[in-house]
Amino acid sequence: MLALLPPYLFHLIFVNIQLFANENKRDLWLKLGEDDSRELQADYDKIRKFSDAVVVICGIVNILNSFVFVMQSRSLGVQVFFRIWSIVDFFIIVTNFITLINLYLELTKKNIRIIESVLILCMWFKSMYYMRLVTEIAPLVESIFVIMNDMFYFLLIFFIGIIAFSEAFFLIGKNQLDDLPP
Repeated sequence: MLALLPPYLFHLIFVNIQLFANENKRDLWLKLGEDDSRELQADYDKIRKFSDAVVVICGIVNILNSFVFVMQSRSLGVQVFFRIWSIVDFFIIVTNFITLINLYLELTKKNIRIIESVLILCMWFKSMYYMRLVTEIAPLVESIFVIMNDMFYFLLIFFIGIIAFSEAFFLIGKNQLDDLPP
């Protein structure tokens, strides 16, 4: 587990740099549409080259992470899809590939930002996996997961109650539509 910490930190840093560079590139692209000055074009070209270099590095690291995930999947078999950290790794790999492919597909800003936010949430959530290595923090992380596990059944019952009342009030609300004059 400790051997995987440096590549994870490297990946986390470069994903953050990539996302900030891509956002800056999108902002400059919008300004280019309004103002077609040479300075702005030069800034956009610098950011684009930097962003492309970071994307290549993130792609290489993501391919290495994919290789580690495949090797882990081969040794654990189907069980890998029932471990929370493996699922988080899978989401990190998939969302990172989508953000890398976005250079060529040009998804809408709204969609790519949603994917980027899932990527960042998963990357920072994965930090809890490595926080378990620190003896002072490990009990806190474990207690968070015990509480989350205990809350699961409460939330399941809670959501069933919410759905039941929502459907009941929806049906009652339909009566009001029937009483309206034509």
